[in-house]
Amino acid sequence: MLFFPLPCCRQVITMSCVLGFFGSVSLAKESSCRMGRFGPDCAFQCRCLGQCDESGECVDSDCQVGWFGPLCQYKDGALISHLYSSPTIDLGVTRNGEECHAIQSPFLMVVTLDFYIKVLSLRLVVAKGPPLNISIEYIGYDGYRTNCDNEVLLRFANRSTSVEFTCQAKELIKYIRYSITSNTSLCMFNINKGRLMPLDTSAANSTSSGPESQSFKEVADGCSDTNNLCGCNALYPNAEVHVIGLTARYNSNIDSVYLYISRNSTRYFIPLYLLLRAISKNETTILNYMQRVPEGAVARFPLIHGEQIKRIEIRFISDNTPLYIPIYICEVEAYGVCPMGKYGLDCSSDCDKECGSRCHDIDGACKYTSADNETGLILTCPVGKYGEGCLRSCDYCNNGRCQHDGLCLVGCLGFSNPPKCDKPCTITTYGVNCDNNCSRNCFESRCRDRTGVCQIGCFSATNYPECTLPCDTGYGLNCTQTCNRCFGNYCLYNGTCAYGCIGYINPPTCNITCPPGYYGTNCSHQCIQCLHSNCSPSTGLCIEGCIGGNDFPYCRQACSKGNYGANCSLSCNKCLNFNCSSDGICLGDCVGFSNPPHCNLTCKEGTYGINCNRTCPECFKNLCDPSSGHCTLGCLGYSDPPHCSTKCFRTLHGLNCLQKCSANCYQSICQSTTGKCMEGCEDYNDPPECTHECLNNSHGYNCFCHEYCSECSNKSGICDKCKPGFLPDQSKKSCFYDQLLDFNHTLLTEPEDTPLNQFVYFIPISFFIVAFFNCMVAVYFHRLRQARRLNLWEHE
Repeated sequence: MLFFPLPCCRQVITMSCVLGFFGSVSLAKESSCRMGRFGPDCAFQCRCLGQCDESGECVDSDCQVGWFGPLCQYKDGALISHLYSSPTIDLGVTRNGEECHAIQSPFLMVVTLDFYIKVLSLRLVVAKGPPLNISIEYIGYDGYRTNCDNEVLLRFANRSTSVEFTCQAKELIKYIRYSITSNTSLCMFNINKGRLMPLDTSAANSTSSGPESQSFKEVADGCSDTNNLCGCNALYPNAEVHVIGLTARYNSNIDSVYLYISRNSTRYFIPLYLLLRAISKNETTILNYMQRVPEGAVARFPLIHGEQIKRIEIRFISDNTPLYIPIYICEVEAYGVCPMGKYGLDCSSDCDKECGSRCHDIDGACKYTSADNETGLILTCPVGKYGEGCLRSCDYCNNGRCQHDGLCLVGCLGFSNPPKCDKPCTITTYGVNCDNNCSRNCFESRCRDRTGVCQIGCFSATNYPECTLPCDTGYGLNCTQTCNRCFGNYCLYNGTCAYGCIGYINPPTCNITCPPGYYGTNCSHQCIQCLHSNCSPSTGLCIEGCIGGNDFPYCRQACSKGNYGANCSLSCNKCLNFNCSSDGICLGDCVGFSNPPHCNLTCKEGTYGINCNRTCPECFKNLCDPSSGHCTLGCLGYSDPPHCSTKCFRTLHGLNCLQKCSANCYQSICQSTTGKCMEGCEDYNDPPECTHECLNNSHGYNCFCHEYCSECSNKSGICDKCKPGFLPDQSKKSCFYDQLLDFNHTLLTEPEDTPLNQFVYFIPISFFIVAFFNCMVAVYFHRLRQARRLNLWEHE
């Protein structure tokens, strides 16, 4: 049987192959791993001479010596062998493919292995040339023999063909016999011992006299050096409680286990034995195998049947060794392949249905039993292939079937002109012989030539690339164009509006925007609530502001009392009680303005209040607030601006009562607004100005007081007291000079010379006093009568 790589719909990582290999490996791309690691969980080691990329492909290098195959993951048993050939040739270089050697028929090559191993497959790399005739025989224990020539995998390169014989021997093999009966050139041969499968370590128990428990993490770290360069773990000789536990990370078949033991472990105690127990997925013990610790420091445990191993347990047994003397296990390696029907690095993928259960362990290539007429191994190509090496695909044929010459049997797929099928479908046709038109749901009616699914995207449809579901909303390429011009956001597949326009006119195309001041369905509504009638043509929401509303941009809520205009930002302060309409027209009288209801005329200077019908009270320069009447510059004759309700004290006047009344005013009392002496003057004779001084030595209130009068009554001018030497006249408003009183006064004030003089003067003075008294009494009664007459006249 032969393997052929088939087309795969998975996303693959294409890798360049080592000598003798070609094609692509189907591997899911992993996240970045540290240097030297790749694959799922970064569990696989790079086996390239140089570096690997993230997929495990060698970067500008081949596999390390001892490894071969896809991603260099297969352990090569040819390095532990001795070669014999007839006729004799130097076969040493065939282990690494450095040269190709021409061989003549018949040619015999026998490979003798250093020890019995489980052989999983064989590989020969031969140069392209005449057909290859070959037979292979396995030789094992007790004369066990079996042929291996019925399962073959071919891979073609530019100058060579890699032939992989995938049969597995049922026993351990010591010899392999190759018989070639055709002339060819042998470039390389390999013996597949399996690929290294990742193991996980588990914790171990310990005895009371031994060390503390440990994890044995270094026995599966990928370093098999036995000189303790990268760490070894101690295993103590107590088979019951001190065990290395290893779990297979993936569901793979394990065919052999290798233990690398420190070279220092065997120099003191002999014999020493290791016991390996292999446990299957259903907890069945597959193998209990005891082996003496080898002096070569590598213990090999072959598992003949290749089971899916769940766990491996390793114990150290020695009857004569103290419990505290260990051996050191440096590395444990498990080799195997994926179970039947699985492939991939982690054996997680199923073989393609075309392969049945027979596919390659890593890349999933199918095995076939056909043979190629060039190599002598393939007779017919598998379905879907033709040409040299069956490398060409019939994918342009309907059902993927073609003849050996590539002609299609049942029509073309994605092409026309059967059976040659050499004319591709146009961009708008597809299918068998290009007989089908691409769906109108495909953008620009372009679709895939074979399947008919849309190529660029959907047109007014979703679920690309099938594009079978209509748009929920929108239209055009993948429903990305909106139907926002259409009522209900619903439009037909071509974008025309089925139920009218929103924000536009001219249905169904709806290609003309609403004129200013209009919005809604076919522009049938006005933006009356919006400032300057400016609103969104589709939603009606105001753009600049509201008229008579304060919930911008909706403008549906009326202004509260006292406000109007854009966003209710204007006050109805011209109106009585702030009562106005949405446009600011007063719904009653004005305040501080006239001309109701517009109230557009400011009150004249000196007026205020309702319709300006009141005058400004007691305000300086007669200026007041036209609404409230409050004095704006201060009070005139009042002291409490701006209300001006408290009159000035009688001795103050003017702006806010800050000026004192003139001292010319009687008792400094003046009029509060003008400062004039309304109560009369003091020592001035021209009330209320009081600017002219008294004449003729008069004084007092309005100059009423006579010059010889020392005290006058208020305002009447009646002299209450005359100056010394003067007597009041009959009107009592002035005083006259009294000569007698002046004479007596002189006498009284002259000095007395002698008692006689005093006596001489006393007699006439006494006489005069008596006469004067009588005269004064008469005068008194005369003036009393005059005064009574004067009072009566004043009252009249």
